[in-house]
Amino acid sequence: MMAVTSILLKREVNHNSSDFNDFSSRQFISASMMLSEISNIVQHDGEPVRRWFSCPILDLTLWQNPSSKITRFQISYDKDTQEKLINWGENSGLSHYVVDSGEDRPGKYKSTPIMKNNEDYDIADILKQFNAVNQTIDEGLTCFITNKLSIGDTGEGGAHKKA
Repeated sequence: MMAVTSILLKREVNHNSSDFNDFSSRQFISASMMLSEISNIVQHDGEPVRRWFSCPILDLTLWQNPSSKITRFQISYDKDTQEKLINWGENSGLSHYVVDSGEDRPGKYKSTPIMKNNEDYDIADILKQFNAVNQTIDEGLTCFITNKLSIGDTGEGGAHKKA
């Protein structure tokens, strides 16, 4: 079962500025808009070390083995509208999901957020958003993630269909 880590770890951030929501108008992004690492997140025995980076427009969660090699990452984006998630694993490659927040149930309590498989995404837009906010994290991590997204890596050497 795939963990919905970035959803469960997500902190709520609300930005009402129309300039913020128009990604193309954000040429200069302040330090508060950059990814910053969240410390003291829960680690699970037997799993690679998990790291979580967050900013108002996206979250990055990655898992690293004892030699610091990335074995998996998730980017949660469009957090302020219809949240989506792209997942990469060294054996599974890229997969894309739309997050059902569980909040669209009038008259009922919020249900648990779930990920729904979705192959309709724009990898160029995801890269644009990630590149706009990644200047505060290690360049090696950034290059690795950008490369996996750029080539559409499906794991095991394949390439994913890009929208």
